Amino acid sequence: VADPSDHTAEYDPADISANKVKAMLCYLLGVGGVILAALTGTKSDYVDFHVREVLKITVLELLVCFAVAILCWTIIVPFAGFVCLAILYVVRIIGFFKVCKGQAKELPIVKAFKFLT
Repeated sequence: VADPSDHTAEYDPADISANKVKAMLCYLLGVGGVILAALTGTKSDYVDFHVREVLKITVLELLVCFAVAILCWTIIVPFAGFVCLAILYVVRIIGFFKVCKGQAKELPIVKAFKFLT
């Protein structure tokens, strides 16, 4: 059964191997990696896929931080925010290792959010 979240077959293997490091930097550096990928000038659909995944993670992190900042006077929200940020950090690590394997799979949790598709 084909995994609908696996888009690896849609990308050229030469594109994947040539741009793997750039996609890794997106996960390692976050927004800085996205800016670096944009400034290098080479057009890669594989890197664009991972840039979108990193941007989804970043938007979710910002939303969690915003919610924690607004509701910081409560006890449960900062704790829940910390847990959510830790989970998003693990998702970012999963994405990094998927790039190391040369895969283009949508990441867990963020694949439910269909913005930037």
